[in-house]
Amino acid sequence: MSRAAILFVVTIQFMFAPIVFAQSTEMVNGLSYLTSAQNPDGSWGTDISKTEVLPSTVAAIETLQVLNQTGTSHYSNAVTWLQSQGLDLSDYLSERIHALSIAGTDMDLLLSYIDELEYVWGVYADFGVNNLDTALALRALKKINYSDQNTIDNALSYLVSSQKVRSGYMGYILFQVHRLHFSPHMWIAAFHLSMSYRHPFNHISDPEIFLKKPSYQ
Repeated sequence: MSRAAILFVVTIQFMFAPIVFAQSTEMVNGLSYLTSAQNPDGSWGTDISKTEVLPSTVAAIETLQVLNQTGTSHYSNAVTWLQSQGLDLSDYLSERIHALSIAGTDMDLLLSYIDELEYVWGVYADFGVNNLDTALALRALKKINYSDQNTIDNALSYLVSSQKVRSGYMGYILFQVHRLHFSPHMWIAAFHLSMSYRHPFNHISDPEIFLKKPSYQ
């Protein structure tokens, strides 16, 4: 399963939680599958199956949080695994900050990656900035109540100014490395940001339209 697919599934769980919780049998079966798929070290995913381990584990942790499973060994083992990872990429740092609601050195390193000219994020320092890493960083900083409003405002302005009007795809081809899964990521991050900051992201009001298969023309 791709990273984008994992994040999309978890986001749908957040958006439609009342529906999910009403389906107790399905929820129990899904939770049983999720816990049975956990690796012995507490993580989820494998390199063999082309499922990125860290994003998969973060997605599982946040799902367990939604399902009130934070008192289980599956959750504690996953958190222990995530905390033990040496991370240096901005998107991974953002995901760990958001999942664990902890600032500390992760926040310090993430903030050190802000581009000195545009005041937004790339994968790491001196790397080309992009919408995905900027949106994930903002989402993480909001989770820990980061207080520098100038940083928040600059990054939000960057996202809004780079939004493509046609079909609502936010910067779909601005960063070629992420081209094949950029739109699902950006919709997920932008959805959370619009809810958190009450910012008018005009082109994400209809998820069904936004998530339709994009044109590569």
